[in-house]
Amino acid sequence: MPVHASIGGSRARIRLDNTGNGTAIRIGHATLAHQKTASAAAEHPVSLTFGGRQDVTIAAGGELASDPPDFTVTADEVLLVSIYLPDPVTTVPYHSYTLTTLYSTPKTDHTDRSESIAADTENSPDNLFRRTQDDKYGPRVLVSGVEVTPAAGSGGTVVAIGDSQTDGGHTDLDGNHRWLDVYGRALQASSHPRGVANAGISANQVLKDGSGASMLHRFRHDVLDVPGVKEVIFYGGINDITLSDATATALEKAVTTLAGQAHEAGLTFTAVTLPPFHGYQRFTSSRETTRRQFNAFLRTTQAVDRVVDFDQTSYDPATPRRAPRRRHRATAGRAGPPVCRLLRPDR
Repeated sequence: MPVHASIGGSRARIRLDNTGNGTAIRIGHATLAHQKTASAAAEHPVSLTFGGRQDVTIAAGGELASDPPDFTVTADEVLLVSIYLPDPVTTVPYHSYTLTTLYSTPKTDHTDRSESIAADTENSPDNLFRRTQDDKYGPRVLVSGVEVTPAAGSGGTVVAIGDSQTDGGHTDLDGNHRWLDVYGRALQASSHPRGVANAGISANQVLKDGSGASMLHRFRHDVLDVPGVKEVIFYGGINDITLSDATATALEKAVTTLAGQAHEAGLTFTAVTLPPFHGYQRFTSSRETTRRQFNAFLRTTQAVDRVVDFDQTSYDPATPRRAPRRRHRATAGRAGPPVCRLLRPDR
């Protein structure tokens, strides 16, 4: 599984997540490597251990972090995480909208191979399958993150929580052009570079569970419990408005609650305004009014530490209810690579 690293360091470990699953999963072998291309590693992968053991079981509903081997990581590079599951698995947690091509083979342990796994025939047991969603994106199973130990003097981690716009909607497959990726690159030029962690889930809502737990319900696990977190960027609400007709008042209350939890944990809380979404099939005038009311609250509230105005950045006086066509694909405000470069929070 290719995983993009935002910051460099001298050691790295993977985190495996089996929460929400009522079945334990056995890990026979896991490795970490630098990507050369596609499924090929630049050198022989490094075997990972968990509490000194290579073969471990993740309890039902549990999590595991590997021991961190000496493993030099360069900022903005792609790593390969490989996992061998020796036993039949019927249910497994996954992240569906990864914008990353993932690879799998049946039956055989290929975790320590550095070369690409070529298939002679479709039915070969060593056949490499490209796992994609709708022939575009592949679900990432079990792996919830790669944690890098940065050099002394780093500024910790920024976690962005949101929906598909943070998850990467409409950016290029395998391109790592999400706005958060662009922001992560900008942070590396700082005297105290920070890593970024993407906690976006496509179709996720602030208030209601559905496509994953709501942001209110997952905030502690996905933000506050992230090692080294110093700041949270909150970018959510459009799905609540378009899918559930949430009120601005309800969203304002949720932001105030999340900001309070962040402050209690010693974190800085940054809120992001919602860009125009006219042209999306679920657009209505009343929902547009809610968006504007919520944005007005974000710009004026004292509950947050900083506001990043994606709405203003994407504003076009000629078409004030939609972002410029040259910058935007009119699909619920999802941004392609050009607008992701415009919307990075350090601008």
